Amino acid sequence: MRKIQLGRKIQLGIFVLLIILPCVWGVHINEVMYNPPGDDNNKEFVEVFGASNLSGYSIGDLGSNDSLALLKLVAGNFSLVVEEGFDYSGVNCSAYSAGATIGNNLNNEKEEVFLYKNGLLVDSMSYEGGLANNNGYSLELVNGSWKESCETGGSPGRENCLQIVPANNTMNETSNKTVNNTANKTGENTTGENNASEENHTQEENNTQSSLKLEIILPSTIFVGVVYESLFKITNLNHSSGGEDFVFVIVKYNITRNNQLVFEDYFNKSINYYSSSGTGRLFIEEAGEYALCGEIINTTQAVCKDIDIINPLDVPCLVELSLSTDKEVYAKDEKVEIQNIISNKSYPYIIEYWVEDLFGNEVKERSNTTNTNAKSFTPKINEADRVFIVKNKLLFVACNNENPKLENEKMIIIKDEDAGISSESNPESSIHIDKIELAEDKVLMFGESFNVKLSIHKGDTSKSVISVYAEKDEKKVSETTKLYLNKKESDYNLSVIVLLKPNCDEKYDDGAYTLLAEGLGVQDEVEIMIEGSKEGSCKEEAEAKQSTANEKSSSGSSSSLEKDSITSFYTRTKNYKENITLYANIKSNSSCELGLLSRKGRQNTTIDSSKLELNVSAEPGFNLFALELICRGQLVDTKALLVELKGEEKKSGLDQLLLGESSTAEGASANWENKTKNFSALPVTGSVVYESDNMRIARKAPYLLIPIAVLVIVGLVLSRKR
Repeated sequence: MRKIQLGRKIQLGIFVLLIILPCVWGVHINEVMYNPPGDDNNKEFVEVFGASNLSGYSIGDLGSNDSLALLKLVAGNFSLVVEEGFDYSGVNCSAYSAGATIGNNLNNEKEEVFLYKNGLLVDSMSYEGGLANNNGYSLELVNGSWKESCETGGSPGRENCLQIVPANNTMNETSNKTVNNTANKTGENTTGENNASEENHTQEENNTQSSLKLEIILPSTIFVGVVYESLFKITNLNHSSGGEDFVFVIVKYNITRNNQLVFEDYFNKSINYYSSSGTGRLFIEEAGEYALCGEIINTTQAVCKDIDIINPLDVPCLVELSLSTDKEVYAKDEKVEIQNIISNKSYPYIIEYWVEDLFGNEVKERSNTTNTNAKSFTPKINEADRVFIVKNKLLFVACNNENPKLENEKMIIIKDEDAGISSESNPESSIHIDKIELAEDKVLMFGESFNVKLSIHKGDTSKSVISVYAEKDEKKVSETTKLYLNKKESDYNLSVIVLLKPNCDEKYDDGAYTLLAEGLGVQDEVEIMIEGSKEGSCKEEAEAKQSTANEKSSSGSSSSLEKDSITSFYTRTKNYKENITLYANIKSNSSCELGLLSRKGRQNTTIDSSKLELNVSAEPGFNLFALELICRGQLVDTKALLVELKGEEKKSGLDQLLLGESSTAEGASANWENKTKNFSALPVTGSVVYESDNMRIARKAPYLLIPIAVLVIVGLVLSRKR
């Protein structure tokens, strides 16, 4: 009898699972409103299920694709993609805008909808206009099939229609029919044996009912705007250690306020010992006092609990997020342990974390977490060593957080002892072109720029200039990028920009060219392919020439005009001060402006003379500055300056520089803007990265003045004796 009863339960469980379980798999399109009544504008939506946020996702139809802009972030598995102007205030899930229309405006007769992440197809669906077409309903995915929603307007941000029949009525009716049929079949032949069997059956049912315990584990105080998905705990009291039970449970639960029903739903679970995950779903948009009640269908197990729901914006808090790793230097293929640390865990929160290289490329894609369990990352490198930046960000916390610092970053170094340049002193210098950075399947074109990664060892040589350019048959087809490396017996890993000349007169042929990196008495070269011209590059050059010609004519100057450039960029400050002065010499024959970038952000400066003094805030240790010369709306020259200021350091060396921690100095310029330049694309090794002839003269000037000063003093002494 026990086995028969267990078999019946299994059959019932499978049947109910097939009928009422929603579709559950990975990220997928879950609901589509493609033709709402009246004017479609601002009313169409696509619901996505399975992702806590849609960062990196895009959506489209057969006509076009759209990137997504975050409108509202709510923790949970539902996200809604809407058109501009869509009223999402009453929707209890994250909302994203696809622009004026979703795709090329969802067709009302026949269409396909596509969901992408980082350009890769995640899911798609199609419809032919037969359902949910201008009748107020949406298309919902139910048990793998697309059906019309059960209610007008669909169910954005909520579970799709399940067509649940109240389980109490169904099971009671089934039980009554079974008892009646049994009685009819036995008729007058019913014996005490049958009565005993029926009593045993009833006793087993009662034992099953009494073997379950239902508890509410939702806290007494929760928050508006947060999705809670663990409301109850169900325990199988008859479970024995090591056993495998199958107890199928259906729970009906509701939320009331002032004895008025607010929300009602069902969920089902298969219980071995106990379960608390996925036991209901709660999302409330209005603060107040509520009651949560639940009952296990066909049992006497029922519980209720008063719940106080408060608005997190009414609760002031100061929540701090920090970041740590178990080490700072790792061996190749060694696992990096990442620890997100939050100062107050009493409020629900969402933390985003990821890892970048020095060029801003994500080597571990962004992920969200709602706990502080340790995360791991195992980097792969092909070089002797490589620097990565671990980052995190507090996306959401259920309180009015007064802490403005929501992001952190930490530098780590990965080393491969079996690769790269030996650490022993090497009198010979070497240059190696590691990589030409291009988008996948992209071909170089005349008139555009590209990045080149270099590995350089400077040995015991007084030479310091490195030149990088493209050429063919000793004719340069690019501008020459120069670097100045002053420190002997040093290794450098740099990234430089090479600008190809426009091919306006078609004097260059498409085909193979040579990229050269030379200096320190050595060189390296690789073959590159250049095909075609960048659109608009010749027009830009013609406009620039015309502009400079006009300025020359208006100024009446007969001297030949020289190219706009930054001839030098330096500082005389060596010891730490809160504010230091940077000096720049500019050669310009047109209307230009300067952009000064640092870890503080960007400061724009107009050029009123050829010699400029720029006051900036600084920190002890290494400080990286970049200067951009922008003429006629185009970036024409860039110089970078790495300054080491001696003083009490909070962090030493490049660790402080690359961590990019904000200064505590007050009185920073009001013109600083958010960082717009990725400094990791600039060289960061050496006391001065870019250095012109003028700058070297200025740097050596104090040493030249010393003998002159001695001669003057001697002359004065002799004249007094006379």
